[in-house]
Order: sequence, then structure tokens, then C-alpha cells
Amino acid sequence: MITAFQQTYRGRWAESNLCEEIALRILCLNFKLDPEDVIVTGKGAMTTELLDDPLESPPDFYVPKLNMWFEVTSSDLTKEESLHRCSKHGLTLPHIFVREGKVEAAKISRALSRTVFVSVNWADGSVLFLPALEVKKYRLVDWYEPGGRERYYAVPWYEWWKPKLAKRRLG
Repeated sequence: MITAFQQTYRGRWAESNLCEEIALRILCLNFKLDPEDVIVTGKGAMTTELLDDPLESPPDFYVPKLNMWFEVTSSDLTKEESLHRCSKHGLTLPHIFVREGKVEAAKISRALSRTVFVSVNWADGSVLFLPALEVKKYRLVDWYEPGGRERYYAVPWYEWWKPKLAKRRLG
């Protein structure tokens, strides 16, 4: 039997795996790491196995050399599309959304202060970074999609760090 979570994300699972691969490569390039320096820790990360629900999973990657966790998120919206979608929530700027459950999972794993979100965007090819503690500072919005309601932190696009800035601040 397929769960609501599986139904919602079944068509995007392969895309999610590609985003994780892209994030892994950018992490290695940006922080001068070898692939073996990055430990895959997230339930379902880098695998084609469709999960029941990953909310009790640690972040996707752990990098012992940096003592940091990295959780991958993705979007296929351009800034203009994001702005249009955001206007429905009274937001006047384009935002990148982080599912509340991903932040809570980092908290449950006792990794919140050492977790960084990596946003991989299919629409514009960008890879951006932001620490979880920064994400938590932003407004939570309700999003209704097939399969139910989700809550997301709405982080203005301009707050996310490009790889070079992430390296300077985190490395």
C-alpha cells in the first residue's frame, strides 16, 4: 500500500536523488573534499528506494572534517515563478521554501546548530546554502498540495549563500 508521502513524492524521487548527487559534487568541489570525506546519513539519501516518511531521519550528509551536516532541498521554480507563488501568501519577494519537517528532523537528530541546507534549483541551475538556524528565523507558511498540508519556512531568495560565500563562512 502506498502512503500519502509516497504518492506525493513518487514522481520526484529520481529528481531528488539527482539533486543529492549535485549537492555532493558541489560540497566536494567547494570545500575541497574527496567523496569518501562525505558520509551519506539520511534515510533515503542517494538511493532509489521510496521511503514511507523520512521525518525521523538525520540530514542527508555528514562531513566529519567540517563537523557539519548537510540536508538537500530542491525547487524547480524561477525567481519570477517563486514571486508569483509567494504573492498568494502575502510575500513580496521571491523565496526558497524549506519544509518544516526537515528542520525538525535536524533538531531531533541533535544536529540543528551544525546543519546546513543546500538548495538545488533545476530552473536556474543554482546551488545555494543556508544554515538551519538561519532558516528557523523565517516565517512558516502553510502549503496545500495533493496529499495534504505541509508547513514551510519561507526564506527570501537573497538570504541564501552562493557556494563561495558558504565556503568562507563555513569552511
